[in-house]
Amino acid sequence: MRLRRLRGFANFGNAQDTVNALQAKGYNVIINGGQAFPPSSCKLLGVEGLNNSNIDSAGARIDPTQFDTVYVDVSCRGG
Repeated sequence: MRLRRLRGFANFGNAQDTVNALQAKGYNVIINGGQAFPPSSCKLLGVEGLNNSNIDSAGARIDPTQFDTVYVDVSCRGG
């Protein structure tokens, strides 16, 4: 998968804020890295999985009845 920034999330805050926003849009979110630390203390590095056939060029889901998984890459202090 290509690494791709989701529009509107590049400066969204910490990793937990991004996870919450993606989940609110209906995405299933998996966190890559720093799982021993709370996501609120982690820095967002990128979002992967936004290039499948159910996601348009703006990062919006086309068919909300389909299940879409995205991967949030994080970096945490000490981990």
